[in-house]
Amino acid sequence: MIFMTAPLKILLVEDKELQGKGFLSQLKEVFPNFIVDWVRDFDASRQALAQHTYVAIVCDQQFPYKPGWVEGPNMGTDLIRDIRGGKFGDENKAAIVVHHSSTMDARLRELGEQLGVDMSSSKLDFENKALPFLKEKLAERSIIVDPAQQAKMTAQPPEQNPQLG
Repeated sequence: MIFMTAPLKILLVEDKELQGKGFLSQLKEVFPNFIVDWVRDFDASRQALAQHTYVAIVCDQQFPYKPGWVEGPNMGTDLIRDIRGGKFGDENKAAIVVHHSSTMDARLRELGEQLGVDMSSSKLDFENKALPFLKEKLAERSIIVDPAQQAKMTAQPPEQNPQLG
């Protein structure tokens, strides 16, 4: 069982406004007692990870974007390598990492496995595959997802969801 101080947090790393709003809305609906921080660029993602502890990180494979980078097959993998390497602490190293891409294929899934990503999904199956997967993995770690169960275990209501980015 993982014990973390409340409130529990999920980091959403997505640079596209429309997709970010959609993912944020879905995460808040499925995990209403969690704080979801949404960051949109490379520096903000690193700053959030350095300052906060997350139980889960939902990261765009083609992200984070940093001005001057040339788009390529490994773009965005440095962040995941740093998370898994413990650069942002042991608790973030143990976070559940879901990465998604609009162009998810076998090569990207293999890359995700090499980086220690818990699940790779296309953006199109985020709601039907990634969200249920994340809920299941949190339950396996005895992290309560249901707000009714949360209310029974604590007298304090969950905090509102602040936006970082």
